[in-house]
Amino acid sequence: AEGLNVREVERLAQQAKDEKHGPRVSSASSSESKNADTRALEKRLSDNLGLEVTVDHRGEGGTLTIKYKDLDQLDAVLRKLEG
Repeated sequence: AEGLNVREVERLAQQAKDEKHGPRVSSASSSESKNADTRALEKRLSDNLGLEVTVDHRGEGGTLTIKYKDLDQLDAVLRKLEG
């Protein structure tokens, strides 16, 4: 009815979900500048950890950022990484 394409509807659905449960992937403005492989990797990691994950490639290396809200979430990430 509003003339939205599929990607716009997906983005709106994700925003509604984020408002209810907290964000799980990077914001749309930063993810739009990333290639599809990087966005897919961020989503895969976010889904696996249940937390917001960003990947920033810089030449041969990069930065992986995992955002957590409390020490329980951090502890859960550590358990997954160790186990």
